[in-house]
Order: sequence, then structure tokens, then C-alpha cells
Amino acid sequence: MNDFIMKFIAFIPQYLLDFGAVFSGPKRFVASRNIEPKANLQPALIFGIVSLAIFVLLSLPLLPPNTDLWVFLADIAIVGLFVVTIAAGAIHLAWFIVGGRAPFGGFFITFMYYFGVIFVLEGAFNLLGFGVFRALAPDLYTQLHFAITHGTPQPNLSQNKFWHINLLIRGAGIIFADIWALCGWGAFRQLNALTKPRSAAAFAIWLILAPFLIIFAYFFAIAFRQS
Repeated sequence: MNDFIMKFIAFIPQYLLDFGAVFSGPKRFVASRNIEPKANLQPALIFGIVSLAIFVLLSLPLLPPNTDLWVFLADIAIVGLFVVTIAAGAIHLAWFIVGGRAPFGGFFITFMYYFGVIFVLEGAFNLLGFGVFRALAPDLYTQLHFAITHGTPQPNLSQNKFWHINLLIRGAGIIFADIWALCGWGAFRQLNALTKPRSAAAFAIWLILAPFLIIFAYFFAIAFRQS
């Protein structure tokens, strides 16, 4: 475990450099990594794992009182891995429908960097939104978390202004991540060597699949927490 932690810490500077490069120019960065896909599979996997770990760490400040830390971490990590898996399948399906036949190595590398950035963005905005809600309405936050984790009726939050602030912050995060995702979608188009109209069609299919993915992931999380 200590060796893993030390390797994790040692990779952070390189991770930050890669994150900045992917965030500012996903097409250019992914294209450079796909020149030698076999050599870059491991760095892409590590980038994805570190991104998921950061997402988990960003969730720690939201840990409710009297909650087992390791159960909470395992919960977030397993659900996160599940979301990554079905998201990869959905994106691959979207491109396959429009004629994309990207090799596995190239798709894996592109997906890991693409969703690694999205995970960190979503984690940061979730922390900010729920953090504000927890700070301003701690009792309601505890009730809400208990209801989500145990599948019980949730408290009525429709008239709570602090909940609305939370929704606005997280909504802004979703919009920001979606804009970046749209800008970075060209990395998949470049990988599949397809036209922009087909790329747009693949993105539209992905948008249709995404709500089902979210619903599926939500019910998976509820079922997993109750098991």
C-alpha cells in the first residue's frame, strides 16, 4: 500500500501537466498519444485512475457524520468504475452506429483522457455545490444523504434557497463540462477518421443515451448501497 501511495504521489506532477494539456487541447494531446498507442496505454490508464481517485478525494469533505470512511470510499469508487464502464460502452456504440471503427488502443487512450478531465470537473463542482449546501443547511444535508444512501423518501427541498444555490452551482458545472466535452469530441472524430456531420450524429446519439446512463447508474448505486 505504501509503495502504491508513493507512486501515486510521484505521478502527480506529470498528471497535472497532462491534465492541463488535455484540458487546453484534447485533439492535439490525444493525437500525440495515439502515434504509439501500445506505449501509451498504461499512462492513459494511470491518468484515468488518478482522475477517479481525485474525484473520490473531492467527495471526502462531504462525508456525513458517523459514516464508515472505507465503506464510503469503496462505494464512490465502485459506482465510479461502473459509470466509466457503461459510459465507454455508450460512446463506442454511438460511434459504431455512424460508422466509426476505431482500434481498441486508440479508443481506450482517448476515452481515459477525455473522461478523466470530466470526472475532475464534475467532482470539483459537486464539492462546491454540496459544500455550500452542507455549510448553510447541515441538518437538511444529513437527511438528504441518509435518504439517498438508504433509498428512503427524500426531504422536501423545493422551497429551500440553499438547495437552489447548490443546484445552480452544480448546473453551472454540468454546462461547463458539457461545453468542454463538445469541444473535445473532435478527438474521437479524429480517431475514427469521420466527417463532422457524422461526428455530430455520434454526439447526438451520445446525448440520447446519456440520460439512460445516468438513470441506470443511479439505480445501480441505490441497489449497491442496499446490498
